[in-house]
Amino acid sequence: MKDIVCKEMDKNTILGYREEVLVNGRVGLFLPVSFQCVDDGKRVMAFYDISGTDELKTQYDGSEAPFIATKVLRGMLDAAEYYLMPQDYLLKRELVRVGRRGEIKLIYYPESINKHSSRDIGNLVFRNKVKVFLKELFPKDGIAYRSVLDNTISTLSDGTLGMETCIRKLEMTKEDSFIIKRDRSWSGIDLSLQMV
Repeated sequence: MKDIVCKEMDKNTILGYREEVLVNGRVGLFLPVSFQCVDDGKRVMAFYDISGTDELKTQYDGSEAPFIATKVLRGMLDAAEYYLMPQDYLLKRELVRVGRRGEIKLIYYPESINKHSSRDIGNLVFRNKVKVFLKELFPKDGIAYRSVLDNTISTLSDGTLGMETCIRKLEMTKEDSFIIKRDRSWSGIDLSLQMV
């Protein structure tokens, strides 16, 4: 039996092409979805298959945040290749799902349609959306990771560096978080030599 989440939306926010791309699962970031018209075709009910995924934990060690952020941002860049532009859908922590093998999925929920016509305005909206998402994702008390978050956000804010650079910064953080986690696990072991 499949686990399903339903969301209702305006039919105009899911145009024919978007619907086709999402239903056919061409973009790995988004959960499988099917659509059904309701309210005399003015609204659409989206049925997302969430089988094998879980909600993002509300409390977690900040070491997972760079991994999750990197996966989501890379997926957003891939989705843009199919003209599913980041400024056209919501990016919120509660829409992120984690698969049993660690894959990161997002529930596609449209934010608006053609709200941001100019590319520059669209990029600004995208950068702001990513900044808000990163603030939601990183725990406030994870000091080691918080400095990386602040650095990444300032990179996004100045607008001079692209998303690839921000992703690379997060990937470096991912490596650092692995080292920090490994060091923590070793800290409880007494490594002193004992004479017998």
